[in-house]
Order: sequence, then C-alpha cells, then structure tokens
Amino acid sequence: MSLDIPDAWVKAAVEHVAVQIIHRTPGGEIVALEIEPDAIEFSGGEAVAFIGHTPGARPILQCYRPESILGFAVTNRRFRPPVHGRWRAFVPLYESRGLASRGW
Repeated sequence: MSLDIPDAWVKAAVEHVAVQIIHRTPGGEIVALEIEPDAIEFSGGEAVAFIGHTPGARPILQCYRPESILGFAVTNRRFRPPVHGRWRAFVPLYESRGLASRGW
C-alpha cells in the first residue's frame, strides 16, 4: 500500500470502500475486522482515532486508536455510507491531496 493509514482511511471513506484492519483489543486479543471508514479524530495534527462502522444488519460505530492497528488492507467491497456519516468532511482533504488519482 502506497498511502499511509490516515490517507487510506480518507480515500476509503470518500470512495465508500471497506477496509480490513488487524487490531489489538484492550484485552490484548488480536482480531481481524472489516470496517466501513467514516471519520478520523485529530489532536495536534495527529490522528488519535479512526472511526468506522462494522457491517451488518445493525452497523455499530467503532473507534480504533492508531497504536492498536497492527495491519491494514483495502477490500474490494463498496458500501453505502450512513445518512449522517462524517465522511463528507473529508472531501476537501481528499481533493487537496489528490487521493482520487492515487493508488492504495
């Protein structure tokens, strides 16, 4: 993957592409999860939380700390974003970084 995780999260959120993360839970368990990216929380210009929905009949909004993400991959699955999703706030960043024309 040529993009770092924050840029890939933005690209996936705007293009509505699910991602898979390998994540260490607070209890120390390592799990693979498919996530539909929606937002990133920043503090001092640094990403402090990646936010997305778990797919399913009743999607659950989840938050992941960058240091807990051990692996990251883009899937081929597209999703319909939630009506009140925060991904729209990424559009200016997506455009300014030229993410539409950049590979994953």
